[in-house]
Amino acid sequence: MVRYLYEKGHEIASHSITHGVGTGFKRRKSLGDGNESPCTLLGPGGDDQFEALLNGGFLYDSTLVTPTSFKSSLLAIHDGLRNDIPARFLDVVGAMPDVWIVTGSQAVAWMQQPTPVSQLPTFAPWLCSADDASRLPQCDTINACPLPFRDRLRYFYTCSECPAEFPWRPEQ
Repeated sequence: MVRYLYEKGHEIASHSITHGVGTGFKRRKSLGDGNESPCTLLGPGGDDQFEALLNGGFLYDSTLVTPTSFKSSLLAIHDGLRNDIPARFLDVVGAMPDVWIVTGSQAVAWMQQPTPVSQLPTFAPWLCSADDASRLPQCDTINACPLPFRDRLRYFYTCSECPAEFPWRPEQ
């Protein structure tokens, strides 16, 4: 599903399989186009992280280190609101003539090249392109790899050969 969304032009952030909270920041790049930075699960990795971002050519960091003010999971408590509220929000802001819903990379592009509202419908970084060859499927067949892990079977999806074991990094 993530690969499909990426191929359709969505910007994808990285997230760990392990949800590790170790303090050691691994110098690595995110999946996808490498514009957004990875970090430890519960907060930024300090100087090491920002040095890795600079060296890796990352465009921005979207680390959220403070709790959000609204827990969207609470919507599930009230019957019928679970999927309705986000759609209603998008309907309201989508009807506003001076509001755009953009990705992190698109927001950075506008900051680098501030453009008047009247010119935004033709602002190149915000135009959709169905012909982006770099996002075409990278493999003909995606392997669904059933791999035992701890007390259950988990699935790992890859264009490569299935690994011998579930990819897991021990907690630090």
